[in-house]
Amino acid sequence: MITLDWSTPETSGAIGAGDLTELAISFTIVDSFDGPWTWSETIITGGAAQPIGGVARTVADIAFEFDLDTLTIARFDNDLDLVQQDDGTGVTYNVYFRDIAVPGAMDRAYVDLYVDGVYETYIGGETEDEQIWSQSTSPVPLPAGLALLPLGLVGLAALRRRG
Repeated sequence: MITLDWSTPETSGAIGAGDLTELAISFTIVDSFDGPWTWSETIITGGAAQPIGGVARTVADIAFEFDLDTLTIARFDNDLDLVQQDDGTGVTYNVYFRDIAVPGAMDRAYVDLYVDGVYETYIGGETEDEQIWSQSTSPVPLPAGLALLPLGLVGLAALRRRG
């Protein structure tokens, strides 16, 4: 199961990586030979891309396409340009979704394992029917204090008139 947790201030339409304020991924893949494989990564925090394997990346290095109107994801790649390759440190993963037969439609997830920037193995390629991924959205809410501001201003105006 691959889970994407993300947030955006947008409330409708197509969402791209540049529209995200937060993006995190986690997965557990059961493999009868070497697994289970479990991992998580914070990809975007406060609208800024986070390093992968100690290597800086930008929002342009991340592919993310989600339609809030139809609630469908079309594309995801946590390391589109493989910035972790060669210079990455530790164990990292490139997780990406795509459909080979129909460009733009996503029904397959792939997970590649890297160790110290070197591609080691492909550890996953499950179809959507096998429940390999899910997503959750949490739009950024209007702060409650800001919503109460007009009420506070009316109260201050009333106090000023009294005094």
